[in-house]
Amino acid sequence: GETVLVHGASGSVGMAAVQLAVGTFSDAKNLTVIGTAGTDAGLTLVKEQGAHHVLNHHAPDFAAQVMALTEGRGVNVVLEMLANENLNADLDILATFGRVVVIGSRGETTIDPRKMMTKDATITGMTLFNVSPTELGAIHASLYTGFFEETLRPVVAKSFALSDAAKAHDAVMEPGVNGKIVLTP
Repeated sequence: GETVLVHGASGSVGMAAVQLAVGTFSDAKNLTVIGTAGTDAGLTLVKEQGAHHVLNHHAPDFAAQVMALTEGRGVNVVLEMLANENLNADLDILATFGRVVVIGSRGETTIDPRKMMTKDATITGMTLFNVSPTELGAIHASLYTGFFEETLRPVVAKSFALSDAAKAHDAVMEPGVNGKIVLTP
């Protein structure tokens, strides 16, 4: 099986990724899931979502911890929520022929291409705007399966009235949000 590292696993997208990896897709893929967060509360939440291992991505020995968990091989896949901060370091913990999927970024980044080359690594950007209707149908089917089987359980961090949409946006942009920000009518 493969090892998947979900950066920012205490956020809404990260939690969904962990839940899908350990639930809907785990039997078919035999995945080991490492989830990261930056606070004790976030680490607890990620563990509750089913991650096999949880790590604080702020720890000075974070990369060494990942390499120890993978017996020196590195992870096969990184799901990256904040590429502008983590992408170059992701390449240090990636296995040979590993893949990084960039799901989120808040700015530019610089990477050392030699890190990619020596590992035959692939970096892929991802957005739902570019998926085909067939792929979108498969995504919806996986989501429905997850909801039906209760392997996908959204966690609401905060709820705001629609009239407070600006406050909700500010909350989304704050680091350390554990779960979804919801607007209600």
